[in-house]
Amino acid sequence: MGIKLFYRTTRQQTLTYEGGLYCEHCLAMLEDLNSLESKLRDGQVRTEGKIRISCPMLFGRYCIAPVTRKLIRQYPNIYIETEFSDHVIDVLSAGFDVTIPLGKPTDSTAIIAKKIAVQRMVVFASPSYLAAFGTPTSTEDLQQHRAILYGRSAHIYS
Repeated sequence: MGIKLFYRTTRQQTLTYEGGLYCEHCLAMLEDLNSLESKLRDGQVRTEGKIRISCPMLFGRYCIAPVTRKLIRQYPNIYIETEFSDHVIDVLSAGFDVTIPLGKPTDSTAIIAKKIAVQRMVVFASPSYLAAFGTPTSTEDLQQHRAILYGRSAHIYS
């Protein structure tokens, strides 16, 4: 710091004014740290704050909404903001704390991604469509058919 904290002689050491001030503040910080650690150990710190979550519409409605209701009842001092949308978002610039995207996450060193579930996709066709265009027997046959695709990517998984 470039300041003198002690006066030293061969017989004694004493604090300078700056040294005393520095010592006083360090002791106060240590006391605050000990108090915080004690509160955390004893569970006295309240769970509170805002959590922003983004996920696909149906997943949010059936999986996330029931959980958020339970969390809010259990922890009344948290505020959960949810966005249920099937649009692709940039998690970092949108400011979400948690996002549950469909498909593989983008490569980024700024986010932590973990696979939590597998979503199965199914194919449906009306009897009149099958009568007009035939019944596919493999995933390769689907490439020759007309389709309305749901999801963030327009390709067929096999």
